Amino acid sequence: MKIAFIDHSYHQKTRSTDFFVRELLAGHEVDRFWDNSWETRRPFDVGPLMGRGYDLFIVWQLPDAAQRLLKHAGTNVLFVPMWDGADTYTDADWRSLAGARILSFCHTLHRTVTHLGLNSLYAQYWPDPAPFTPVEDFSSLRGFFWQRLPEIGWKEIGRLVDGRGFERFHIHKAADPGEMIEGVAFEGTLTQSDWFENPAELQAVLARHNVYFAPRAREGIGFSFIEAMCRGMVVVAVDQPTMNEYITDGVDGLLWTLGDPKPLDFSNAPRLGREARQAAIAGRKRWLAQQAAVQRFVLGEAAAPVAGAAVSEIARPLEAPAGRKVSVAVVTFNAEATIEATLASIRAQTWPGVEIVVVDGASTDGTRAILERHRAEIATLVSEPDDGPYFAMNKAARLATGDYVIFINAGDLFASETALADAMESIPDGEMPDFVIGHHLYRGEQGDILRRAADFDLTFARLKEGTIDTRWLAGVPCHQATLTRRALLADEGYDTRWRIVADHALLYREREKGARVHHSGALIAIYSAGGLSWTRRSETYEEWKTLLAEHGPAEAAERLHAEMRGYLEREALGRPSFQGVRSRNFVTKWQRSLRMRRDMILVQRTGLFFPNWYAEQNPEAKTIRGGPLRHYVRHGVFEYRDPSPFFDTRYYLLTHADARKSDMLPLLFYARHGAARGDATTPWFGALWTEIGSTAPPGPTPLARMIAWFAKTSAEVMLATCRQVGLDLGNAEWMGRG
Repeated sequence: MKIAFIDHSYHQKTRSTDFFVRELLAGHEVDRFWDNSWETRRPFDVGPLMGRGYDLFIVWQLPDAAQRLLKHAGTNVLFVPMWDGADTYTDADWRSLAGARILSFCHTLHRTVTHLGLNSLYAQYWPDPAPFTPVEDFSSLRGFFWQRLPEIGWKEIGRLVDGRGFERFHIHKAADPGEMIEGVAFEGTLTQSDWFENPAELQAVLARHNVYFAPRAREGIGFSFIEAMCRGMVVVAVDQPTMNEYITDGVDGLLWTLGDPKPLDFSNAPRLGREARQAAIAGRKRWLAQQAAVQRFVLGEAAAPVAGAAVSEIARPLEAPAGRKVSVAVVTFNAEATIEATLASIRAQTWPGVEIVVVDGASTDGTRAILERHRAEIATLVSEPDDGPYFAMNKAARLATGDYVIFINAGDLFASETALADAMESIPDGEMPDFVIGHHLYRGEQGDILRRAADFDLTFARLKEGTIDTRWLAGVPCHQATLTRRALLADEGYDTRWRIVADHALLYREREKGARVHHSGALIAIYSAGGLSWTRRSETYEEWKTLLAEHGPAEAAERLHAEMRGYLEREALGRPSFQGVRSRNFVTKWQRSLRMRRDMILVQRTGLFFPNWYAEQNPEAKTIRGGPLRHYVRHGVFEYRDPSPFFDTRYYLLTHADARKSDMLPLLFYARHGAARGDATTPWFGALWTEIGSTAPPGPTPLARMIAWFAKTSAEVMLATCRQVGLDLGNAEWMGRG
């Protein structure tokens, strides 16, 4: 096969795409072309490549080149986006690539693309950890920081470290093209470098350190921090894709929030480093297992197989190792549309001797007939009425004979053929933990969402002390990604007074008794929307509140409950229709810049964007070039962030259907249409206007008059008036001052 590989010209220096050519395109004729349009502002000319007999065009990170190629009928195009460039693509941008196959190395990208109906394959690349010498000396902390971009500088690193006993730091001052880097001061031993022409020199420096601070807020693949994990270094990275898809905070690395750096706990550095290397070893195994499938996708199903890429069938052992037998329990009721796929997912598991136990709640559709067709592969099948899913799960646990039980309900799937093997093989020899947890994919209307299970000991500690929030809750493993020791279930099982959250209740109850939870780091299951926790959200949050209050401070449970109710409201908004205004149509960087400046001017003209207030609410806005206004136009508005205390974006969209359906930014829609008709922009607008309307200064709209009243009224009078209508404005230092 003759392949044209069009790549970003900066990768000539970094060689960050060489792995792709070496591992996936071996045996084929590959011509590489380097696109420098990011420097010249002239689009890459694909014309000279046509008519040269190429069977496949691979375009890496350059959507305009891919789009130009697709205009030629019959062109075979593979597009490989990177998160550090594609985070601004709109639905229109993606749809212009509908004729291409898309290989996504970032799950967040994959989710977006598949939701739009495009042909995407997700793969997570890991290099071979074997050549990297593991870090073993953690007698002191020694940090390495590659300073590449202004958004993460020495100031942020200093806050993360907070004087936590680092013996020395090495600063690699190699900025990305066109970027400025600041000077560095450090009280301990400080060494510095710039670009290493010889990679061996970089390896030698890294070998003397054990903590690696990832240099960027967004990564495509992120070779530098992945290789640090291969060494067994503690990687400190921003909690953003793609990094948070490789790193589980507190398990095999540390994550922090961009714009809000806080001191990190390095006390478990040796464990984090060991787990990082183990994650890399397991990740490399998964990459090799899926390499042939990725290769077929890249080359096209009709392509001739690559020499050496064929995967032969390997005979599976019939029995699992002692203490490692797994029973997969399936609970069903009227599931004829989904049960077939669930059973196929279980049969495909490579872990030996898997036992299937099915408890059917006396289905009245075709479920029982399907189960009977597969009777030979089901060890135990029961079909009778029950009192709900957890009653059925307890029954299944009593019927199982495995050492561990995992519940994969009808409609749920294992994430891969090796999911159970990845989880079980991660258990240290001679140990038998009570729970083996892992990650799962949540499959909803917005596509697959990767849910990463947190370190459970840390999760439970935060529950006890009350430092829980919505992010904490997302890290609690679901039962589809949890293997539970059968003996533990046989003793008490699930507490059936909980109709929805009994799986969480079991974890908390047993952990209080001293149960050991092992984190496998494996992606175990695909959990489909439609279960009780999805369809009965309000009841779910009520049960969570009660459950959490039993195991931690009641006030923390109340706070989380309020946050989750707000989440329900946000879900009602769905995907913002005004996302379309961010369309760039793959024009030049210069044209994109002009459009951004236009939007910034229009927002500023509304008089409803308060930069100081916005920066206080969104600290990360202080870290980007262009400041709060640019952050709002580029990111904030698409995340429903508010431009000022006088414009509640979510409230306005929920209460004004025409604004919700419009492709205009909500703030600009209000300025053009809503202001003239007196739209309320906050929940408290009407009550406050009733109170102050007669005394407010003149102005073109009620809102303009209200803002003028805030600016001219003394703080004492203003706060007293606001308290009368139940509005708490804190210290009100922001009043009337953008």
